[in-house]
Amino acid sequence: MKAPGPLGSLAHGWKLAVLWYRVVGPARACLAASSLVPVLFVGVAQGSDLLRRIVSAPGGGPAWGHALAMFAGLLVLGISSWGWARFLLHCSFPGTHVRSALGARADTVRRAMRRACGLIGPGGLAAGFLALGPGQEGPWRFWIGGTAGLAVVGLMLAEARIRGQRSFARFAMERSAGWALPLAMAVGFPLVWALGSGWTAFFAAGSAWIGGLLWAWYETWRRIESSRLGHPGSAIRKPAPGQPRHRSVRDIRNDPDPVARRSIAVAVGASVVVFALLTWSPVTLGERLGSPAIVLMALSTWISLGSGFIYWSHRYRVPLFVILALCVVGFSFTNDNHAVRTLDRPEPEPGPGTPDVSAALDDWHGRIAARYQPNARGKHPLYLVAAAGGGIRAAYWTATVLGRIEDEARAKGTSFADHCFAMSGVSGGALAEIAFVALVAHPPTRDGTLHGAAQRLLRDDFLSADLARFAFGDMLQRVLPRPIGFLDRARALEDAWAQPWKDTVGHDAFNDSLGDLHRVAARRGAMLPHLLLNGTSVERGCRILTSDLAIRSVRHPADGGRGEVGFHDVIPASEKLGGRAIRLSTAAHQSARFTYFSPAGLFPDGTRVVDGRYFENSGAATAAEMAALVAAKQWPDVEVCLILIDNEPLPMRAAGSPPAPGPGPEGVVAGLLPETLSPLRALLATRDARGTLSYASVTVGSGIAPANVHEFHLHARGAGHGNPTLPLGWTLSGEAMAEMGDQLLRRFDAADNPGTVSNIVASLPSPRAVASARRAGATRVP
Repeated sequence: MKAPGPLGSLAHGWKLAVLWYRVVGPARACLAASSLVPVLFVGVAQGSDLLRRIVSAPGGGPAWGHALAMFAGLLVLGISSWGWARFLLHCSFPGTHVRSALGARADTVRRAMRRACGLIGPGGLAAGFLALGPGQEGPWRFWIGGTAGLAVVGLMLAEARIRGQRSFARFAMERSAGWALPLAMAVGFPLVWALGSGWTAFFAAGSAWIGGLLWAWYETWRRIESSRLGHPGSAIRKPAPGQPRHRSVRDIRNDPDPVARRSIAVAVGASVVVFALLTWSPVTLGERLGSPAIVLMALSTWISLGSGFIYWSHRYRVPLFVILALCVVGFSFTNDNHAVRTLDRPEPEPGPGTPDVSAALDDWHGRIAARYQPNARGKHPLYLVAAAGGGIRAAYWTATVLGRIEDEARAKGTSFADHCFAMSGVSGGALAEIAFVALVAHPPTRDGTLHGAAQRLLRDDFLSADLARFAFGDMLQRVLPRPIGFLDRARALEDAWAQPWKDTVGHDAFNDSLGDLHRVAARRGAMLPHLLLNGTSVERGCRILTSDLAIRSVRHPADGGRGEVGFHDVIPASEKLGGRAIRLSTAAHQSARFTYFSPAGLFPDGTRVVDGRYFENSGAATAAEMAALVAAKQWPDVEVCLILIDNEPLPMRAAGSPPAPGPGPEGVVAGLLPETLSPLRALLATRDARGTLSYASVTVGSGIAPANVHEFHLHARGAGHGNPTLPLGWTLSGEAMAEMGDQLLRRFDAADNPGTVSNIVASLPSPRAVASARRAGATRVP
């Protein structure tokens, strides 16, 4: 017989692959969702920090409530994945009668598939916790992983041997196999504890125990019960090799074997309950459950939904996934529910009484000259702040820096907030600046330190509310023809930012508007920095500035402008909103619509706003334009000072070694589809590059004296050697928060953060007599 050529071998291999896919394909939703657990919690820095937050909560010690919810979610995920895989792999669908051609091999692969679906989740979560420990570098990870792999292989071989026994030894070996995995984990627990780092090993072992319970129930106890119940006529008897047990939902409902039936009932019931609760209360309930539990419950829900679609698609030969995709694409023209929220106010805001930049500068100059003496250089410092974006890392770091400066200034009898005219912020930096200004207007009630209050306001798990609405309610919105604002995940995140204010400050400040903030400050006689929050226009690619000032855009001479000083090519958010007021939380979100975590905001005119990082990430471009407006006043008694707050961790270098000349080395990207993906990579890289350019232009080309430019930086102190990573996202572990607080008080070679705080405070002048300050009657905002 002539041997097949290369094409014949390829055709035979393809045919065999199709046959095997038809065997295991019905469980593809179970396998795909379960495989996301190790990907998210091991391969993604943000996922690792979610687990680190359970090990190290902001208040100190483990977050036991979140841990229990996480283990419950993991158990439901295992039941859902294993149960649905067991059911679907036993079904016989029209057009898929291929098991007879593969014989007993189909049963072996089917059995391995359902076990993989059930164990990948617990194994991936355990690996995620082990990866947090400082003792898991180098060969230890491979040793632990290899040992676990050999144990699983050994158990599978043992079961294969068991299935060949036909004597009393089979029953004894079945019980031994049932205890093998728990005994192996009991022996391995002290070893894992010694290699791990405190609670990380504890939670890793807990995740592994969930996998052991699932194995014991589905693979050992079920077989014992099957042997006990197996009698002539029972549907639970072992089927002939290659023959499926179940054919329809009615068959699974009437089967005496309760395993698959109960598993699917638990999975579907839990999905319905979790969907209803998290859609109705994503903020309160989401914060109590924690992000890891929500991720696991979402995966379980997706398994139930996807497996149901697979069953009905195969059973009745209806392309439900194609229909679903068409609904998502078709309804996207009419179901955008991400409208920017506005407040119901009778008067427009900003209105005719809102000062423009020139009038606000004149007001600040008059009030500061009346309240404060000139400093040692005979000047009144006017501070501008530019805070870079970076999610909750940027928010927590920026708020800590600004709060510490104000606390030390007040300890000297002066105020940094009075001397800070404007703050430009992007993404998390904008959130921190709003929090700082709101705390100046509404002083904290629990203690007098602004940095402590700011840290308490920003330490919650904000990602949980966003995930709760994103994975459930907002996902449902994609297949509905009309928008439902209640399902918008942007609202959930804004409400999560606003929730801690009542407990910390005693006032629901984040649900007020920028105008309310300045009116409160005017009644108290306080001076507030003006806010310049940078978003990005989807249609034009330019900045959208949300501010309490009346912003006017000027054009460059190349575009037909007159070469005026001001904000070039910007869109005032007040114009897009029709002059209506928005909450502080919404104002922060105008700049902090983090990619995919938050959707693009929809204005009444149909245009959209996204994260300010798309234009540039430092906030320095807007600060430089503000500095030019201040310089145009030509006040001889005013010196412009600039504070740049960066949150991208800088690499550490050896003590005494000089910094590397020029820009850092280019990162080499993977060679996957270079011709297709290179333009996209370049567009994404320009965000940070444009921020670096703006950063350099404001420090070198703005005319500000180098001594008046103050920079704050974070440093990467060797993550994995006992120092936590500082990832992007909307949640931080207690270790990451403590690390940032510690870095503000420590000096590094590249930056002297505590020295910078001292220099800023030292430049602030002393106040004049109280009587003189009271005679300065001008108010900042009518």
